Amino acid sequence: MERIGSRLIRAAALSCALLSVFVLLSGSISGAEPTPPTVMNGGPSVLTGAVVSKPQTQFTDTSSELTSSDTSSDVTSSGTSSDAVSSLPVPSGENPSSSQSSSSSEPADEGYTVEAKYAGLFDADTLTPLYLKAADKKIYPASLTKLITACTALRYVSDDTVFTVGTELSLVKSGSSLSKIKKGQSLTLYELLCGMLISSGNDASYTVAVNVAREVSGDENMSDKDAVSLFVALMNKYAQEIGATDTNFVNPDGWDNKKQLTTVIDLAKIAAHSMKIPQISTIVAIPKMVKTFESGKPLTWKNTNLLIHSDSEYYLPEATGMKTGSTDSAGRCLIATVTLEGKKYITIVAGCKSDALRYTSTLALVDLLRPDPVPDTDKDGQSSSSQSNSSEE
Repeated sequence: MERIGSRLIRAAALSCALLSVFVLLSGSISGAEPTPPTVMNGGPSVLTGAVVSKPQTQFTDTSSELTSSDTSSDVTSSGTSSDAVSSLPVPSGENPSSSQSSSSSEPADEGYTVEAKYAGLFDADTLTPLYLKAADKKIYPASLTKLITACTALRYVSDDTVFTVGTELSLVKSGSSLSKIKKGQSLTLYELLCGMLISSGNDASYTVAVNVAREVSGDENMSDKDAVSLFVALMNKYAQEIGATDTNFVNPDGWDNKKQLTTVIDLAKIAAHSMKIPQISTIVAIPKMVKTFESGKPLTWKNTNLLIHSDSEYYLPEATGMKTGSTDSAGRCLIATVTLEGKKYITIVAGCKSDALRYTSTLALVDLLRPDPVPDTDKDGQSSSSQSNSSEE
């Protein structure tokens, strides 16, 4: 009897063990935890399409700077993908063949999302990509073009060189964003770059391009159009030299043209290079500037990048500047530079349907860099932060 009882007990134990294994296997099949994202070079996890936990904020559409009324929107890809792009996972729930499809939904209750059609987050020093979305697709650069315009001008001419605004203003398209300079006014190159990068003045872009080209050629009588052609050739040469090989420019202001194209990856290279030029890094961080002429007439230039305005609902204390861009074909675009814990990063969003989405998409990218907050606890296990809040008046 003892042997029979012992066998029955062992059989029951075996049955329980088998049942436990079956339950565990069933759970792992139906509700397994997803594999965590890989970490690149010890930096933040590479994430795509992630929702960032953050209190929901109501945003309004305050679209401002427009540089074109060209409604053409067919952009063809070069068909080549960089190694950086191909090594990253496709955004969650997104088909690779439809990565350019727009996302029109509002930010989710649990946080901001990267709703830009094209986006990238990069380490500014190494250009290591931390987040990419359709980053190798050809896109219109809009006024982001003005960064390479500034780089090119400063390569050939001293920033204290004085130029006089002339007939080149006739090349500026109707509906352009303007710095409102007038024919006959004299400004230094630095001041013109302020009008171009702060208020995104297309007029300043042409005055810079034409006058720098004449300086380079030594021909002060060069026609406006020939001068622009020469300057654009210098822009393209510059872009190629810094590795922006999938980029082509045909004008200095970013007005839409089917031959004026770039990629998010190339824009990151241009932004990283621009950050190293003191005049540019200084100008793009200025919220507002007043230029007063000898006649006493002032011009006020307000930065189109709302991230650096302390009175803006999109204000980001860690933002150090960069450039907005807006055209019918490019959508709302923004390159932003931020510094977190002493480290510099570049965010790029393009193809946004509204001004609000270019800022919320940028804020979502920045929040990917932030560690999840861990509340401090006292010896009783109670949150010290909640105690301090309760004592505030």
